Amino acid sequence: MLALVLQFLEFGVVRKLPGITDNGLSAVSQNSLYGLIDQNGNWVVDAIYEGFSYPFSHLIAAQKNGKIGYLDAEGNVAIDFNFEGRSEDTVRVGSLQAFYEGRAIVPISKRQENGRTVYEWAVINESGDIIPTEQDGFITWFSNGYAVAFRNNIFFMLDRDGGEYSLPSVFQRVGLVVYPSDDGIFMARFRYEDKTGYFRVGD
Repeated sequence: MLALVLQFLEFGVVRKLPGITDNGLSAVSQNSLYGLIDQNGNWVVDAIYEGFSYPFSHLIAAQKNGKIGYLDAEGNVAIDFNFEGRSEDTVRVGSLQAFYEGRAIVPISKRQENGRTVYEWAVINESGDIIPTEQDGFITWFSNGYAVAFRNNIFFMLDRDGGEYSLPSVFQRVGLVVYPSDDGIFMARFRYEDKTGYFRVGD
């Protein structure tokens, strides 16, 4: 865990965020916006963004002016800011979707429904191309080639190319929470029940 560091610069106070560091980069906040510095304290990405993904991989999700795009490790725009951003009260470091296994899950539109914001989600590759899928949302990122999505309150697995795989009925319950692991096995729990199960896709 990093200690809290304060740097007093001519243009204001920069606060290094404890624990938020990866690939030699650290997130810093300044005037309620975020940037990235290297291990020597040099600016890599100016503090002009409303939030970032975490970890800071070779493609970093960033939000600016209410839109999400992706930066490379040098701070250059790699994928244009074409995706719908998070609301001001929820966007921060770690609130945006990083790339996992060459795929990221991004909001492409939003609407107000019964007093709340409802997002439409899409899967993109590292070129920013949308991979066609039919889903109402996701509950995991991609791990071992799959993410868990849902449509019409039915949960299913989605592969990196948009292929679908059904989940057994025992996992079709309200409050499903899924935790991916590195060995290809997914752990499932239910928010409203004291039950845990495991599954994986394939043989």
